[in-house]
Amino acid sequence: MAAVTENGSVATEFSGNYKVVIIDIDGASGAMTVAVDELTYVKSAICQNKVAPTADCARFVAIPTTNTNIVTINAYKTGDAATATQTVTDFILTCIGY
Repeated sequence: MAAVTENGSVATEFSGNYKVVIIDIDGASGAMTVAVDELTYVKSAICQNKVAPTADCARFVAIPTTNTNIVTINAYKTGDAATATQTVTDFILTCIGY
């Protein structure tokens, strides 16, 4: 899996146990992984395109690895028929964890 390049991140801690981390990322081809350094455990993750979707990169799915700070991101072409392997756009990853 390809590690991706972070353009920057912002962590916000709320009262209680959880933090929210928003990460601006340069997309890469294939399955991508992100280690969210600001968190020990990622409990939920959401991805969205940073720019308008294209036929080759229509949407992203973020999957947190159980009991870690690692998130796997898959980019999909229009219609979800196949994963995007070229011209993956940049995206925003929002993680909730502690």
